[in-house]
Amino acid sequence: MIQDLYIVRHGETDFNRRHIVQGRGVNASLNETGRRQSRLFFEAYRHIPFQHVYISSLNRTRETAEPFIETGLPWSAHPELDEIDWGEREGLKATAVMRAEYARIIQGWTRGELNVSLPGGESPLDVQQRMQVFLNHWESQNQQASLIISHGRSMRVLLSLLLESPLEQMERFEHGNLALYHLQREGDKFSLLVRNSDRHLR
Repeated sequence: MIQDLYIVRHGETDFNRRHIVQGRGVNASLNETGRRQSRLFFEAYRHIPFQHVYISSLNRTRETAEPFIETGLPWSAHPELDEIDWGEREGLKATAVMRAEYARIIQGWTRGELNVSLPGGESPLDVQQRMQVFLNHWESQNQQASLIISHGRSMRVLLSLLLESPLEQMERFEHGNLALYHLQREGDKFSLLVRNSDRHLR
């Protein structure tokens, strides 16, 4: 059986727009732009015969999924899909000092220091562990077409797992609000068909 996975990041929030750190510990709602993005995505992909929509436990993914949920499409929330926890930086406006700290963390991750986190937060290995729990559940459902709505950093980890790409290279999986990755699995291997596409938002 060929299986299709459509993976998107949630729509825009005011925290995104104001450059405030927003991870697992911030449960923001979509702003007007985010709600418009979710409608545009729905109109572009409502024809896909999704069997299920998977979201994180955070409001911004639930609100992004709302147009699909309103059609009666089965859905479920999974905390394993939550964004990475940025610890003590959650909810703070990104200053120059914080941006430099973030850059150092990212550089460390690309060197293989995947157990490193911001103070009080999660590491990529922590996120990878919970993403594997979600994937085990998804595989048990045996669905042909699924929609996953998640978050930027957690998507990078998820895509690395699905495409068997080293976690050190997860930065290559760029993402925008409501941008789409479309993966297809035949046998045991996933292939990447669409990469970070936002053409439906134009």
